[in-house]
Amino acid sequence: DALPICIAPEFVPVFLGKEFIECINLLSMISITILFLTLSNTIRSQYLIPQKKDTAFIVAAFSGAIVNVILNTILIQYYGAMGAVVATVITEFIVALIHIVYAKVDIKFLYILKSSMFFLFPATIMLIAVRLIGNIMGIRIITVLIQIAVGGIIYLGISAIYLIISKDEIVYNYLKKRKDKKK
Repeated sequence: DALPICIAPEFVPVFLGKEFIECINLLSMISITILFLTLSNTIRSQYLIPQKKDTAFIVAAFSGAIVNVILNTILIQYYGAMGAVVATVITEFIVALIHIVYAKVDIKFLYILKSSMFFLFPATIMLIAVRLIGNIMGIRIITVLIQIAVGGIIYLGISAIYLIISKDEIVYNYLKKRKDKKK
């Protein structure tokens, strides 16, 4: 979620042209939906649909459509493209929230949220590093490529170290299976 926000000031002029500079804020804002879309899609495809909770999917889809139409009608006339982006972010948040409400009985979201909080740390370090690179190197394609590479390495590296040190169950089981296969 943080990487599109971090590289937008260099990405937009390089790949879209200087006439699209105003899209930097739009791209940064709309990237927030990645979090809500990922959460919503995961809950829907891995819990609601397998549990035959189609009502939740239908309620979320219709609610999202209605909210989006209403918000777009109101916000676009005053804020233009940014109004559409804000409407989309709010809509995706509401859809994800509806999915959470329908799944909260079986899924411990507070536990998941608490265990995910660490990942704000590597995201923050990545954000700082990527913005520094952008500020130092300027608007060039090589800057964007280096920002993506460095950002990915920082986030994945710190996250992997944390998961290994914390003996995360998924990582631990994966490493154990690899070790067992080598025998």
